[in-house]
Order: sequence, then structure tokens, then C-alpha cells
Amino acid sequence: MKTLKLSAKIIGGFGIVILLMIGVIGLYQFSTIQTTGGFEELLTDEMKVEEDAAEADIFLERALRAKSDFLLRKDMKYADQHKESVDGIVKYVTAIRDNEKDDHPAVAAKAAEILALTEQYRTRVDALVAAVQTIGLTEKEGLQGKFREAAIPYSPHCLSMS
Repeated sequence: MKTLKLSAKIIGGFGIVILLMIGVIGLYQFSTIQTTGGFEELLTDEMKVEEDAAEADIFLERALRAKSDFLLRKDMKYADQHKESVDGIVKYVTAIRDNEKDDHPAVAAKAAEILALTEQYRTRVDALVAAVQTIGLTEKEGLQGKFREAAIPYSPHCLSMS
């Protein structure tokens, strides 16, 4: 070291500092790329869950609307729309459950619970539709129609009593 000139020692010192700086910059760049990639993957997964949940919510609103329309209008096309909407709910909630099974078991468990409740809802609405069909969708169908047929012969007697 004593044989080196002062300028060589200074240049060597700056060289070592520059090499250390390049190493730190490389380490910084590597960690930034790794962190960003991991965050993008996490964000993509979370966005997918959020989108699926939003779609399931939309189908739930459609199912509720179709059920209400069926009860108000007593038209079977609304019962069919209800079935399609419930199928949409099941599709998106199943996707959430399957995608989150490994990473977020609590979310997957909640999705499984939602699926069970959705099936229970579907069964009850199907029973409601069957009951309305039994009563009669119009005044000429079902029990209403039978009651009407039985009551029509007595209507002249009822009119004469009043």
C-alpha cells in the first residue's frame, strides 16, 4: 500500500465506493421488482374476488326482482328468470370459494356458507312457486279455477238474495 501513489489510492477508494453503490442499487432494484410483482399478483387475486362478489350481488338483486315480479304478475317467465339469477349467484360464489380455498380459508368458508344459504333460498322460492301454481296463476287455473267452476252455478242464487 505504501508504494501506491496517492492518486491511485483515491481512485481505488472511489472505485470501491462506486462498486458498493452499484451493488446497493442492484439490490434495491431486485427487491422492488419482487415486491411489485407480489403486490400485483395479490391485487389481481383480490380484484377477482371483488369482481365475482359484485357479480353475485347483481344476480342476487335480479333474483329478488324476479321473485317479486312473479308474485305480482304471476307469470312463469319470472320464475325462470329467478332460477337463472340464482344459478348466476351460485356460479360466482363457487368461483370465490374455489379460488380462495388455499390462500384465504375463512373467505372460502364464508362462500360455502353463502352457497348453502343460496340453495336454501332456491328451495323455498321453488316451494313458493309451486304453491302459487297450485292456487292458480289466473282465476281459471288451479284451486282458484276449481272454486270458480264450483261457485258459478250458485251465482244466480246469490244475486237473487241481495
